[in-house]
Amino acid sequence: MALLRAAAGQVDEALDALRPTLGLSPFAEQPRLPHLQRLLAVVELADQVGDVETLATAAREAAELSEARPGEVTDALAQVIRGRAAIALGDTTAGVALLRDAVAVLIDVGLPYEAACGRLLLARAATVLGDELTSSMEASSAAATLDRLGAVTVPEAEVRSPRKAGERGPLSGREVEVLELVAEGLTIPVLERSRNG
Repeated sequence: MALLRAAAGQVDEALDALRPTLGLSPFAEQPRLPHLQRLLAVVELADQVGDVETLATAAREAAELSEARPGEVTDALAQVIRGRAAIALGDTTAGVALLRDAVAVLIDVGLPYEAACGRLLLARAATVLGDELTSSMEASSAAATLDRLGAVTVPEAEVRSPRKAGERGPLSGREVEVLELVAEGLTIPVLERSRNG
């Protein structure tokens, strides 16, 4: 839901909705994957708005979760979170190392979408490092995987120049509202009534 709001240009509001989930409950009592998915959204949005404190907190929490409850997928997703945060915080070399390891594991365990998202981050990092060849290769590989999966392919221009905070996303306000209603399980007749008042 937060990412839908961000896609409509409401990045600050989306991040505000997710911040309270940081450190919400002990790791032992939380399902790992949903919490890591929230952390992935947190670092994505914090990266967009340049929220250094939230980036650092999310990266630290991902590392603690991985250490407390290790597992291949858990560790790989935690590395993606830490890698993105490291790159956003200016430690691009460390971020790239984390992302490369994570992408290899995600491919091995059969999570191609997550691996492709990791490759898009690697493409951005390679651009920062001035390695245009690696950036192009990673972006092309990610695009091919996303296309095969039927997922939306991120334009190469966005890989090279990520959208700034507050810039309008591809969804209108009404489109986001409809998607939110669908996510809540409402059907088309209900949506029509919602539109008509």
